[in-house]
Amino acid sequence: MFLACYCSWYAGWCYRFHYSRLVEGDSPVLPFKVELIAGNTLQLEDGRRLYVYEKWDRRSLEEILKTGKGKIDIELRDGKTKEVRIWGHMKRRGYCGTPWAQLIVIPLIPDDIPINIKGPIGMAKIVE
Repeated sequence: MFLACYCSWYAGWCYRFHYSRLVEGDSPVLPFKVELIAGNTLQLEDGRRLYVYEKWDRRSLEEILKTGKGKIDIELRDGKTKEVRIWGHMKRRGYCGTPWAQLIVIPLIPDDIPINIKGPIGMAKIVE
């Protein structure tokens, strides 16, 4: 009995039937298309303008939005102010994890890992 339990536990560490597959995905929840970028001001497709006063990335807004196909997500900070948090569609630079830790991988079941993630761009104010 002990030998059967030990062998089944040991086999779980040696064999794996899942394999990781990187897939493209659209990460924004409610994407807004950016039509125009002028300095730190973004003009959206629906006519709204956002002034980005705090950026959390060293790259320019043009570079950031180029990787995200010109789409952003907007998250209201609170209902009292017109401040919003801007999220962008970004490509993951690498995949971190240990899905290949088993000795023998038999690729039968794919585990889809999205390459595109939702990343923070910065804080902005809605300009009238």
